[in-house]
Amino acid sequence: MTGATADASARWAVVAVAAGLRPAADPVLAPSHSNDTWLLEDERWGAAVLRVCWRGDVARLPREAAVGAALPAAVGYPAVLGAGTTADGALSWTLTRRLPGCSLRTAWPGLGPGGRRDAVDAVVDALAALHAFRPPPSLRPVLRLAPLPAAPSVDAVVGRSMSPWPDGVGVLLAAASDRAPADLVAAVRRLLERDAALGPALDAASPTLVHGDLHLDNVWTDGQRVTGLLDLEWVRPAPPWVELARVADEVDQDVADGVAGHAELLAGLRRRLPGLEAVDRLPARLRLWRVAYQLRELVLWPVTAPAEAPPDHPVRLLAVLVGAG
Repeated sequence: MTGATADASARWAVVAVAAGLRPAADPVLAPSHSNDTWLLEDERWGAAVLRVCWRGDVARLPREAAVGAALPAAVGYPAVLGAGTTADGALSWTLTRRLPGCSLRTAWPGLGPGGRRDAVDAVVDALAALHAFRPPPSLRPVLRLAPLPAAPSVDAVVGRSMSPWPDGVGVLLAAASDRAPADLVAAVRRLLERDAALGPALDAASPTLVHGDLHLDNVWTDGQRVTGLLDLEWVRPAPPWVELARVADEVDQDVADGVAGHAELLAGLRRRLPGLEAVDRLPARLRLWRVAYQLRELVLWPVTAPAEAPPDHPVRLLAVLVGAG
């Protein structure tokens, strides 16, 4: 990252040129967790969304665009208008058609019981279409995550995948030793070592593509119905049960924040996602995956006084998951 692209506006200026954009008005920077997300009206494309990746594995946005362009309509991924990487490799971007409406999280409070049931069923249907998709041979090399370097940095690990399992956990455990109570880090280490054999078969070992970051912010609705799944930057081959873990994390955060929504989504997935009953030791497998994810979150959100951490802080969620709290 150079000084010229150290903030969102500077990154916009670089990528707007690289993408050949002709905005009809000033773009609007929308809230986003891992990328810059710009809402714009373009003279050529009309209403569009530009996402800019500037940290970690920047190849994840072009990968998302390649997958999104190949998906069946039933997934509801927005039309891909363009994607690329800047000449210096520091930034990547995707340009997609902007869908009307809002996230399902925003719409959720206004839905009645029937509307919520219908929305959950629609999410499961879209997810089933993603899981049923089999990438063509030309797409398979794109889906393979690049191996970590011999001595990876924390940034390299957290910017590569939503879960550091299995090859990044050692790096994050070392980093966590300075950011969390020693007994908690030790408990996390013991659980990850004890249950290592329960980790999911990832990448080439699984024929199924999972969303990897399923929650209500990444589901879109036009106000009447769910129209699709968004933000596939963490998509990867993995067993379908992996989807439950990310939603379960959101359930815990909902409880901590005093809101609702993800519990119904999780129940719908458990009810309708095929094959779950055949997964051996599913609760323990989900816990392993969730602990690895929360370890990543702990490194991203360090805390100096764990006793003063908010209820949804990963130091508290990890303590519950490993039985240390």
